[in-house]
Amino acid sequence: MHALDALGSLLVGLFGALLAWRTGAGAMMVGQAGETSMILALPLWIGQSLMVPGFVLLALAGFYMCGWHLRRAARSAPP
Repeated sequence: MHALDALGSLLVGLFGALLAWRTGAGAMMVGQAGETSMILALPLWIGQSLMVPGFVLLALAGFYMCGWHLRRAARSAPP
């Protein structure tokens, strides 16, 4: 059971890393283009860049849980 949980956690980690990478790249592109909000004329890159740390944390949590489940699977494996 821990092996399947490890696989799921690995997928969560990979997906979080992908989201962090693409969100960071998108925020840089929006910043270079100089896009702003319609009404307040605030730069859009600020809001997008604030999402990146959350996605990085998601990736780290997924990778940590993958390792945790793999250690548990190794401990409970039959001899």
